[in-house]
Amino acid sequence: MTPCPSCNKAKDCFLCAPCLRRDVSDAVRQTQNLRNSASRAAARLVQGGAHESAAREARAEEWALARRVEWIDSAVQSEREEMEKRRARLSTLRASLESRRTALVSARSAPPRDLEREIERARAAYASTADELRDARAVLCREVVQLFGIQPARGGGGAGAGREDQVDWEIGGITLPLSGDLQRHPPHHLTYTTYLLLQALHLLTSYLSLPLPFPSSSTSLLSPSLRSSSSSASVRSYPLRLSSNSVSSSSTRAFEHAFGMLCYDVAWVCFTQGLDVGLTRAGAPLRNLNALLASPYLGQRSFGSPHTSRPVRSFASFPIDFDQFLQTQSAAAPGQRRAQGRAALSVQTQGEDEWDLVESAGADEGVG
Repeated sequence: MTPCPSCNKAKDCFLCAPCLRRDVSDAVRQTQNLRNSASRAAARLVQGGAHESAAREARAEEWALARRVEWIDSAVQSEREEMEKRRARLSTLRASLESRRTALVSARSAPPRDLEREIERARAAYASTADELRDARAVLCREVVQLFGIQPARGGGGAGAGREDQVDWEIGGITLPLSGDLQRHPPHHLTYTTYLLLQALHLLTSYLSLPLPFPSSSTSLLSPSLRSSSSSASVRSYPLRLSSNSVSSSSTRAFEHAFGMLCYDVAWVCFTQGLDVGLTRAGAPLRNLNALLASPYLGQRSFGSPHTSRPVRSFASFPIDFDQFLQTQSAAAPGQRRAQGRAALSVQTQGEDEWDLVESAGADEGVG
């Protein structure tokens, strides 16, 4: 062991000053070198991170610019297509304008047409067609009257046979009474004749293109009926059928009301064709239909049509009031109603052995 030059003590755990200075100096130098190396490495790392961030930002900006370029290309392509469409439309409009100009030049250069003569020719053709249509309608109406056998009753008269407007008329070979004289006939007789009249009127209005103030809600033989005007608060159907097995005053009143509606419809049809039947004669539908054939305006008028020479616009033009007509018909045969009183009328139904009893409902209710 080398003793310490300071204290001359020899100990193995101590170093001498020169050695200590040399070793400490080496340690300090190494520590400094390490620190410098660490500083340089940190600086390199910082510098490398900055370069990487710049590269990332550059790549992001490049991607955004690429997307914008794609959008601009798509917008440019759309505008090009729209421009092509507009060019095509402009070309079509120019061609159309050119053709119109050519037609206008041709029309101006052509000799003038005789418009008055063409108008007269068209009017003559229209009048000819209207006459043919009128004649066809008139022929069809006459065929209907002949088909249903509408004519004066053979060898018989009604309650007022001495007057022309009280003579009985028949349809299908069976007498149809006047609206104020229904009590003289059995229920099945009235049902059958009114059904024939309803069918004949349906054909006539179809041929003449006319609606009715009281249209039929059913034309079936089992349940013929008329419905009240649609202008009423509540639409109601009135049966045109009487059962011979059960006749009540309410059913009789309903039938009489329906029969009055049917006579009113016939009077309306006659009015539209230029035949004024009047209030007192409106209750004789068969006589009115037969007189309709003699009207000079038969077939010329139809409801609301501009293609007829004498159009019918509305029901309001009809001068006969329905309520007044019913009152007139209810007082048409007071003598017979008083004579009948409440006596029973026995009627033998066709094809049956039994007898049906039909009660009269008095002067205010008609037949029962």
